[in-house]
Amino acid sequence: MTSRYNEVANLVPGWNKVNVDLDEYVTAKALNGLFLKIAEQEKEIRTDPVARVNDILQRVFGNSGYFN
Repeated sequence: MTSRYNEVANLVPGWNKVNVDLDEYVTAKALNGLFLKIAEQEKEIRTDPVARVNDILQRVFGNSGYFN
């Protein structure tokens, strides 16, 4: 069924082919989730001094003023 849909999707503008490779799909979704969490944590570190919980983060984001 997905093979036939993909054949038709090639012919119809605006239709996207579906990816039926489960490993690729799961990996892509996991990476998207991971990068979302990293972005949330980085935003918190940049805006909240309390989130800078170790010496390295304090040196990088501490008193530089670049990210505040």
